[in-house]
Amino acid sequence: MNIPANRRVLLGAALTLTTLTSAPALSAQHFAHDRGKIVVANRGSGDLSVLSAQSGRVLRTVALPKKNDMAGEPMYVSSAGREVLVGDRKHDRVVRFDARTFRVLGDYPAGKGVFHQWTDGHRLWVNNDVDNTTTVIDLHRHRVLRTIAMPQDLVKDGYKNHDVFTAYGFAWISMIKSNADGYVILYSGRTFQPIRRAKVGGDPHLWFDRWTTTLVVPSQDAGRVDFLDPLSLAKKSSLDIPGAHGIYSPHYSRALYVTNITGGGTDDLYNVRLGYWRADPKVVSKASTGSNVAHNITANFWGTRVFVTHSGGTSKTVSIHAPQGPFWAPTGTKLIGTVDVGLNPFGLAYVR
Repeated sequence: MNIPANRRVLLGAALTLTTLTSAPALSAQHFAHDRGKIVVANRGSGDLSVLSAQSGRVLRTVALPKKNDMAGEPMYVSSAGREVLVGDRKHDRVVRFDARTFRVLGDYPAGKGVFHQWTDGHRLWVNNDVDNTTTVIDLHRHRVLRTIAMPQDLVKDGYKNHDVFTAYGFAWISMIKSNADGYVILYSGRTFQPIRRAKVGGDPHLWFDRWTTTLVVPSQDAGRVDFLDPLSLAKKSSLDIPGAHGIYSPHYSRALYVTNITGGGTDDLYNVRLGYWRADPKVVSKASTGSNVAHNITANFWGTRVFVTHSGGTSKTVSIHAPQGPFWAPTGTKLIGTVDVGLNPFGLAYVR
């Protein structure tokens, strides 16, 4: 399937505009008064930990609503408008919370095996890795828009959909299989049809980088991060990062953070400096989180605090890091502490 010329031009214009948009002047006042929250999904204890995005202090703990007298299993968190959206694997749904009060607003049905999810603020794409489907939810009309079956040739070969990212009217879904290379599939957000696919390293995750207009694909099994053209899926460059797994870049920053999930607390948080236009990204530092299984990453709005979940059956740790150097050319991170949350912290997100 070819991308229509007008769609390609629109995407290119949007990406160029985003890249050229400069950040406002940053001041100490901006940094000191971040009233946002970091919401952590605790998969093992069936609840959410709400942290201060400024201090990292636990503000409250919110349980997922029970269903059939059974606790939920929160996986990943998304923020859209005035709502916090939490995937519940146990009950095949996405739970809606008010972003200020954390009152339950309702839920959306999803498929079996709710896992990674992502939103562009208008639609939420949710991967269901038992059903091998992706649920697309219209967040304005509050309804399921489409359920997409994954490519049958890959499903028959043992692949499952895993990570997902959506932006500019497109979505990218990663497919994984044990001890095998992975795939990235580009989908149209209009027709919900696959456009093309590319083979990548095993256990791939996804990030769309607005600075370099690149699809970034960390591969844990291959120990590298690939930078792909988002439409052709052709590889532009690659970096060697062992155990590359979780990935995040703050909105006002040229830093891209990647966890080494196999690092065991040592050299397990990498800082990649993103280039402009044709400049290649490069690793500028690696730091130790001090805790086992560095998994997923988010940051506060200005990127002055970076939060990492440390997952595992008995883990309760989120580590907090402070970037070093200016936001336009970060040089590394410094561990400033840890906070205890619920059992097996998994996904997390910044909520304004």
